[in-house]
Amino acid sequence: MNDQFARIRDHFLAALQCDGTDAQLRYAEEHCSDCPTVQAELLKMLHAHQNTVGFLASRTDEDHIPAECPEAVGTMIGPYKLCEVLGEGGMGTVYVAEQ
Repeated sequence: MNDQFARIRDHFLAALQCDGTDAQLRYAEEHCSDCPTVQAELLKMLHAHQNTVGFLASRTDEDHIPAECPEAVGTMIGPYKLCEVLGEGGMGTVYVAEQ
C-alpha cells in the first residue's frame, strides 16, 4: 500500500468518527489542506459514504420480500408443476418439478 493511500484511508476513518456531515467536511479542511490531492480524494470518499449510508438505510427486508410466496406445491408455472420443496435459502426456493 502506498503512503498516500494509507494517509487517505487514515483520514477517512478519522473523519467518520466526527459527528455529522459538517464536522466531517471541517475535518477534511483542517487536516488535509496541506495536500489538495489527499483532500480531494477524502472528500470524494466522504461523499460516496454519505450516499451509500442513505441508500442502505432506506431499505428494509419488508421492502423486497413478498409477505407470502405465490409458488406452492401443486402450482403450475408454464408447463411445469411444482412437486416438492428441495430447499430454501437467502436467494430463493428450489423445487422438484415435473413437466
